[in-house]
Amino acid sequence: MNLYEKALEDVNFSISLKNNDAESYYQRATIYWRKQLFDQALEDCMKCVEINKDFSMGYCRMGTIMKDLKQKNNELKYYNQAIEKDGNCYQAFFCRGLYYMDEQKVDYALSDFNSAIEINPKYCLAFYNRGNLYSVCDEVENALNDYNKAIQLDPFFFKCLQWKRFYLHIRILGVALQNLKQYQQAITCFDKAISLAPNYVNAYFNKANSLQKLDQYSQAIKTYQIALMLNHPSGNYIIQTINLLRALL
Repeated sequence: MNLYEKALEDVNFSISLKNNDAESYYQRATIYWRKQLFDQALEDCMKCVEINKDFSMGYCRMGTIMKDLKQKNNELKYYNQAIEKDGNCYQAFFCRGLYYMDEQKVDYALSDFNSAIEINPKYCLAFYNRGNLYSVCDEVENALNDYNKAIQLDPFFFKCLQWKRFYLHIRILGVALQNLKQYQQAITCFDKAISLAPNYVNAYFNKANSLQKLDQYSQAIKTYQIALMLNHPSGNYIIQTINLLRALL
């Protein structure tokens, strides 16, 4: 029996003992949602808010179900209802922020992420996604600050669930800065990606290129050599570049 099945068994037992508990229906709805059983999840959410019309997370969960069903209007409606029921429902602000981010309504998304963080300053997902929003807006320093805060709050989460996507995202930030000829800031991004994934060969290659652009040839050679040892696919190019840089020393 997997974890979801065991949790479902437990909550079914709770409901059998007390069938008018909104929290139990919300919990079962969440299990069904995670199992992608959306009809059952929605039915339990409806039961949850029928029992307690002010149960904000019931509305929020209906919003996430609508998101998966690609019913955008209903998704937003339920997030709004959750916030109307409880102005401190940080999960609803966060989910609505994601909705606005998908809709490219940057100011609205930023406002909702800010609200989620103000209500719960330890909510790492809000920092992470606000960092993503800042990166889209080319606010690199703010993005890195939020990523660092997210890691500090919950390093285990990023190692287990978001790790690869996270360090790839930081490298992409670095490449964007590199293209803008902001090489020192780019190196900061590549160093962060390397600290998260010490064998990330592309980050070493990009960092070496930025060092080369800054005429820091000795450091560039050392970094290119690491990329070479990690079997970067452009091995011949790296060898030629190292030889060229040695001649400039």
